[in-house]
Amino acid sequence: AIGIGGLVALLGLTVVGSCLIAGSWAVVAGRHVGVRSALLEYLTYQPSKYLPGGVAQGLLQMSHVRSGLGSWRRASGVLVLHMAVLVGGGALIALPVLVARFEVLVVLSVYAIAVLFAAIALRFSDRFDFSSVIPSVPALVLALVMAAGGLAVWGIGYNVAITALVGEGAELSRVSAFGAGWIVGYLALPIPAGIGVREAALVALSDQPASLVVTASIVVRLAVAAAEFTLALAALVSARMR
Repeated sequence: AIGIGGLVALLGLTVVGSCLIAGSWAVVAGRHVGVRSALLEYLTYQPSKYLPGGVAQGLLQMSHVRSGLGSWRRASGVLVLHMAVLVGGGALIALPVLVARFEVLVVLSVYAIAVLFAAIALRFSDRFDFSSVIPSVPALVLALVMAAGGLAVWGIGYNVAITALVGEGAELSRVSAFGAGWIVGYLALPIPAGIGVREAALVALSDQPASLVVTASIVVRLAVAAAEFTLALAALVSARMR
């Protein structure tokens, strides 16, 4: 069982991770609607990802950004850009476990292809009226670092959960595995929050018993949900007090 100390640590980690990920959105979208506004709206919208279809949060984010851009097309560009930032952050965290599980050249080739497609997309972004929504390189790097940091902190929470459940020492490979599992779940639309898909990926990448991995993942999900609903409430209160 996870003791009180473990639960407090896990909740603290999930709050920090959620704030970092929200911060990455604020960096990407803040230049269009204001950093504070982007941050508060993202925190408010986070719980909507648990609704059936798994797309409610993205639609709400687009609607908010559209108020500053005046265009659904460019607003969708901001959303896609942030999705790429999140996946890129997760890919950085996942790299160690993927290299350990698969051939190094295969993993690096996949990453190289992803970077190539990103470069091509940036090259032709002006043709789709997206060039105006792309922030500066330093801002993109900051958003990527914040996204990777947020996912790493959640991964540490997953590590804490497993360590508390089995009484074993912490392993950094679990953090990396969480990053890989998170990417798979995140991209598994229209499943809300990738429920079940992330767990399947974590089981495939772990040497731990499936029941332990799934239990730890559920514990982290509950902690993240608690953090997100708490932050959403705090964001609503802050917005009304403005």
